[in-house]
Amino acid sequence: MLPAVDAGGATRTLFVDLKGEADALYSNYLGEAGWLSLGGLIAIAVVIAVSLRSVPRMVGVMLPLAGTVAIIVAALVPAGHQLTILHLVGLLLVFAVGSNYTLFFSRGPGAQDDGEGISPTTLASLLFANVAALPGFGILGLSQVPVLQAIGITVGPGAVLALVLAAVFAAPARKRAA
Repeated sequence: MLPAVDAGGATRTLFVDLKGEADALYSNYLGEAGWLSLGGLIAIAVVIAVSLRSVPRMVGVMLPLAGTVAIIVAALVPAGHQLTILHLVGLLLVFAVGSNYTLFFSRGPGAQDDGEGISPTTLASLLFANVAALPGFGILGLSQVPVLQAIGITVGPGAVLALVLAAVFAAPARKRAA
């Protein structure tokens, strides 16, 4: 409460609801972040569709990413985690890392036009990068600091799941091409 003096010299008390104001600011920020993320998702889809020159291939790249995000959210909410802006940041990172995986599986360096798929060297590199990321984000997930924990519990499993789903979704496409 802040004391205030009016024109007549009388003292009035002004109440500032800090929690209410902070909640309103956070809600507005979270809403704006959601809309901006959706805009970014659409832009990414357009860029991938243009670069791959195929809407079906773009969908094939985006499906594992959407599945990864959906599964991570579906696991966090029942586990009692209230999703925050930090989880959104983690999901954006998962989406970025996962898009690299799906693009490599879609037509990465070493992929053959005859349907042979991804080269063993590229696959080993993807696995090594994923195995290296898992302990780093896994340790963050065990942190007592809420900021670090939110990022870790989102990105750690998300990176692994993105790689697995990218490989699973790419397998039927390679069989159809053969």
